[in-house]
Amino acid sequence: MVRQEIATLQSLGPPPDEEGIIKNNSVELLKRYEVLLESVHPPITDEEACVLTELLPHDDSSIFGFAWTLLHLIETAPGWPIASCLRGTENWWINFLRDRAERGGKRLP
Repeated sequence: MVRQEIATLQSLGPPPDEEGIIKNNSVELLKRYEVLLESVHPPITDEEACVLTELLPHDDSSIFGFAWTLLHLIETAPGWPIASCLRGTENWWINFLRDRAERGGKRLP
């Protein structure tokens, strides 16, 4: 089951990058992400962790710290690391999560 805050984040999709926020004057959208992320109290469920991994940026940007907040929430899921959420190598943050899990002694298939 996914909490409403996380479902709303999912419907918004990944936050715009910093350039997009400035270019499109997306300050209100940025505030909405902030409020929603702050309203998610850990731990989250495994299903919620999978939803949040989809919101991570593809590059190493942190988008005003949101990527770090997502990362820390994701790692609170009881079944973390979840192999199905860590597929592919094109996303810098997914690679970073995979590396953190492996360095923490967790084996990934």
